[in-house]
Amino acid sequence: MINRPKCRIQVAGERELNKGRPPQELPAEVNDQRTKETLSSADYIVLFSKTPIIPEGWTEVTAREFEFARYKLKTTSHQVVILERK
Repeated sequence: MINRPKCRIQVAGERELNKGRPPQELPAEVNDQRTKETLSSADYIVLFSKTPIIPEGWTEVTAREFEFARYKLKTTSHQVVILERK
């Protein structure tokens, strides 16, 4: 990534991949299209989820579990996975 200063890194949660950004309750076809647009605009994705699902056309670079402390909410644990376009 250091040698590619113009690469784009998207940070996405499971909800954003499934419901788009910003999240909306739209028909499945619309959500699928929004997901494809998000994935097509990045070279790398940082995905965080309890059980990450790697989208087609992406490979895992690294993965690690992290605990997220949230204001006024219970601490939660998620897998953080860095994906690279194949």
